[in-house]
Amino acid sequence: MIIIDRQTGDSVLIGRAASVTVLDQLPGGGVRLGVKVQDGWSVRGIPEAEPGKPVIENGLRVLLVEDEPVHARLILATLQQCSSVVGVLATTAAQAIDQLEQANGDDKPGINLVLLDLGLPDATGQSVLQAARSKPHTRYVPVVILSSRDGEQQVSACLEAGANAFITKMLDPMQLQRSIVRTVDFWRQAQQVHI
Repeated sequence: MIIIDRQTGDSVLIGRAASVTVLDQLPGGGVRLGVKVQDGWSVRGIPEAEPGKPVIENGLRVLLVEDEPVHARLILATLQQCSSVVGVLATTAAQAIDQLEQANGDDKPGINLVLLDLGLPDATGQSVLQAARSKPHTRYVPVVILSSRDGEQQVSACLEAGANAFITKMLDPMQLQRSIVRTVDFWRQAQQVHI
């Protein structure tokens, strides 16, 4: 599924067992989400946040896998502008896999979202996606593909391999920033639903 905006009716697969749908927009920019789960699974809410403490400890942890310095700086700067977001950079497939394995072990805060470039110097982004989907601790971490190419075959191949969304790196940096902010905002809200 391609997530570009958080319009009413947008829906996204969370792992293999559930989907989240934007039901409606709320005053102040929030959204109300609906969750649909497969038989045998349940949904439980998160506890109320204590005053002064974030619901997600240290914020939403986003792993940016990007080797192109200009894109990396632009996207990291955009992530810093998002409230309660912690950006982590990996510039190679090996670094990305290592970051995911280290951060998503038992009793660790974990990576909550991966923004994954396909063209990496040591391997393809699809190999990072395959590695993430093959391990129990990272199997359900949302992965959003970032690519300059948006051919139908490439988008389909990534989604079939387990990517949750696909963003085309636009020539207009402002448009790319808006897409990143919308994506992070959507996944931040989706992370508040524990499955």
